[in-house]
Amino acid sequence: MNMVVERLRASKQKIDEEQRPEWIEDGRKWAAETAEYDELKRVAELAERLDAEQPTARPDAGALFRALCEAIYQEDADSYSQEELAEQLTGDARRWPSHDQLCWYIEGAQQVWDEVSDKI
Repeated sequence: MNMVVERLRASKQKIDEEQRPEWIEDGRKWAAETAEYDELKRVAELAERLDAEQPTARPDAGALFRALCEAIYQEDADSYSQEELAEQLTGDARRWPSHDQLCWYIEGAQQVWDEVSDKI
């Protein structure tokens, strides 16, 4: 079992190193180029709630995806909005991002908010 754990740990580290910068940059790009003020503010508030809850009440990927969808679209995460967000994030309306990918995307958006919010 130790070999399995080490192999999976190495795989997780590789995924983190390869994907984290891309997802953070995607979140930053959305925040800087596409997001409206109210959308970005709600996503930043979601990030703050996640930081406050970690790690005791970490939402699963589905709940986090719905929360991000609601923050961006300011409505219940209906099927249309979820598909639109999935396509925006992954390029495929039927493929939802992982929990880590969502966290990284939100982190990127929050970085932009932190840089500009006191100037608005």
